[in-house]
Amino acid sequence: MEKEIFAMETSLLAIHDCRHAFDGMHLTKNVYESALGILMAHKGKGKDSLETRQGLQEMNVRRELHAIVQADGKKKLPVASWTL
Repeated sequence: MEKEIFAMETSLLAIHDCRHAFDGMHLTKNVYESALGILMAHKGKGKDSLETRQGLQEMNVRRELHAIVQADGKKKLPVASWTL
């Protein structure tokens, strides 16, 4: 089985001039999706969470982004400056 896969890979490499190529359409799509995801603050898509905000608070940086404790005990994340 492994010999067959290796033979198939080597035959494909002989056909193509370039082993690795960037696909312009998918590259553009990924760049735009990640940029819009950051700017539009998609829920679940970014790395901006309560844990990261608490990390900022522990390091004592970016006070404007620290989590705010409300009267009922819940923590609210202030909107970041880069969010639209």
